[in-house]
Amino acid sequence: MGRPPGRIQHRPFQMRVSDEFLKSVDKWRLVQAGRPSRAKAIRQLVELGLLFRKESPKTKASGVPSRARI
Repeated sequence: MGRPPGRIQHRPFQMRVSDEFLKSVDKWRLVQAGRPSRAKAIRQLVELGLLFRKESPKTKASGVPSRARI
């Protein structure tokens, strides 16, 4: 195991999350093809969220659905 060759991800990023958040991520990633790692699943979910935001009509002035606000 280890990092795949040729993959460029050179900036570490850390965040604190709740147990519920991790359980949700784990539940999602376990039904995905190839069962991505937790880190890869979070990257994929962020990319999906950004794509959704770009493609969907704005729901508020900020363009972020109220449920997604932090």
